[in-house]
Amino acid sequence: MDYEQGRQAGESMLESAKNTVDDVRHHAHEYYEQGREKARDVKRRIESDIADAPLASVSAACAIGLVLGVGIGVLIGSSMNR
Repeated sequence: MDYEQGRQAGESMLESAKNTVDDVRHHAHEYYEQGREKARDVKRRIESDIADAPLASVSAACAIGLVLGVGIGVLIGSSMNR
């Protein structure tokens, strides 16, 4: 392989790498946008559920907080007894 063939091969590899990076960048942006849209949908759904049943939402949040608090208290208590 002479110098010119090596240079052309290097340019070809560089162009291929640039195309790959562009493709990855494009797909990453698409996935990012899809994730943002799904997060917005979840947020809207949660807000709608809370607006439709505020008492049930607050009750559920209190129950979850109580369960987590008791669980954390039990874990802390058992680690202090060691």
